[in-house]
This record gives sequence, structure tokens and C-alpha cells, in this order.
Amino acid sequence: MNPYFFGSSQRPLFGLYGPPLASAAADAGVLLCYPAGQEYMRSHWTFRQLAYRLQRAGLHTFRFDYTGTGDSAGGLEDGGIDVWCEDIRLAADEFRDTSGIRELGVVGLRLGADLALKASTAGIGANHLVLWDPVVDGNAHIERLTAMHEAMLRDRDRFGSACPRSPASGRYREQLLGFPFPDPLRADIRRIDTAGEDPAAVPATTLVLAAEHPGADVLEQRLAAAGRLRGRQDLGSRSDWDELSAINNTFLAPEGVDAVCRAMGADR
Repeated sequence: MNPYFFGSSQRPLFGLYGPPLASAAADAGVLLCYPAGQEYMRSHWTFRQLAYRLQRAGLHTFRFDYTGTGDSAGGLEDGGIDVWCEDIRLAADEFRDTSGIRELGVVGLRLGADLALKASTAGIGANHLVLWDPVVDGNAHIERLTAMHEAMLRDRDRFGSACPRSPASGRYREQLLGFPFPDPLRADIRRIDTAGEDPAAVPATTLVLAAEHPGADVLEQRLAAAGRLRGRQDLGSRSDWDELSAINNTFLAPEGVDAVCRAMGADR
């Protein structure tokens, strides 16, 4: 693994390039797009495992943190949908320059899937897109996070240090599940309507979906009508993204990792 900063000196982004681990390396790579907030923390280990699997199959990988997240510069007040989509474009360019790949696949999980789709419509030159449990409806996503956060505050004995000390004042007022979500960022996310994006502008797309995924059918139909649907892989189990009891648990998703690897031709 090769960790380093890229982008501008005013707003450096943290990236992690993974070279192929197979003797027969491909000139193709996969750019991985994280979720945000608590879901970023929960899925970090799974992204490491996914990257390792892809590299063992001979693919290059690149992971990175959006502006204001992880080890990248800034705070969440500096982020937003347009800023993060621009970060994806910068990461795609950096990935190509670093690895020399000719074919680019992009995998996004949850909000990262919505960002990957939106960035693809802006022209990052992706050949294949995998949307893993996309949020689809940004307004519903914020409403669910808010409901979970309020439930957490009502159960302080259970969640203890995860609860803000002064939820009604200062920067704590804008937290969701222990992470700052400033009002402008919430408004940005509320406007997400992934099924409403122009499917004609995206590359061939595979959907990887847990059971009971709201809005996924409409997205699938629009992609299929535009000739952009490569396939849909349904996971056998429900996700626990909306379960308060799971917010501090690592997102263990071997079935999802298998499905993404199959979509990327890296299931050997």
C-alpha cells in the first residue's frame, strides 16, 4: 500500500494506492468511494478487505478521503455534494497518473454510491460503475439519521460517550450519530435523488443490493431503459444501516464483497 496526499496544497486529500498482488496484473483499476459519517467508520475495514481481494485478482485499487473527512484537509463545513464529486474526479485523475491504468471501475457504498454516480455523469471516464446499497433518496436518508440520533439521545445509559454532552447548543446541535453534519451539508444531501440522475450519462452499472432496498427498483428501471444496466446482484440478507443497535459495529459484509468482486471480474 502506498499512502500519500494529493490534490492542491490548499486542500490536500489523503489517498491510498494499492498495486496488483497477482503475477498477471491488469491495466485496469477500481476507485473506491466511501460513505460518510458513522457509515464511513463502520465500513472502513470492509473497504480494506475489498481492496485486498481486488488486488489479489490483479487489479489496481485507490481509496481516498473526501474533503473534511478521514485524514483529508478541512472540516465537514468545507465539504458538500459538489465538493465531494470534484474530489472523486481528482482521485480518478490521480489514480490514472499513479497506476497507468487504461480502464477505470468505480465502486461506491451508500452515500459513496450516490456520489460516484453523480461524478460519473460529470465525466470522470469510468468504464464500469458498481452501486452498493445506494442511498437513492437523500431526504429520507437524513430523516432516518435524525430519527436514529434522537433515539440515541433518549437512551444515554446505553450509548454513553457516543452522546453529545450538550446536544442543544453549539456544534453539538448539528451532530448526527457522533459526527458533525452542518445544516448546509444536510440540505445538500436532502437534494439527492439518484433515480432522477440522467442514466444516459453514466457508464455500464451494476447494482449490489441488500434485501428491502427502498427506491432501488426505480433506479434499476431507469438504468435498464437507458441501456446502462449491466446487472443486479441481490444480497440474501437485510442491511443494518438503519438499526441503532449496530451503529458501533463494524460493517461485516462478505456477501457484498463477493458480489462486488464478481461485478468487477475479480471473483477468482
